[in-house]
Amino acid sequence: MKTNWNYPTSVWVGENRSKDLPQACKDLNISSPLFVTDKDLVNLEMVKKIILDLKKIFNNLSIFSNFSGNPFGENVEDGVREFKKKQM
Repeated sequence: MKTNWNYPTSVWVGENRSKDLPQACKDLNISSPLFVTDKDLVNLEMVKKIILDLKKIFNNLSIFSNFSGNPFGENVEDGVREFKKKQM
């Protein structure tokens, strides 16, 4: 079962929804996505597969994973800097 929940932010839930990431980017006019995950999860086969699939579609895919677990203020600031760097 796939579900989209839209209050106040759109949340896509369900099995294999990672395959819908290209559509989500298209809906938001994102052509150079920044994939954010922590430095442990980025090494999981599941995440590697998602990144590989996204790289086939997005030539300018960036990855930010320079933090562990739940990010704190400094991690968020680093992520924002990475995002801004890629927007230039």
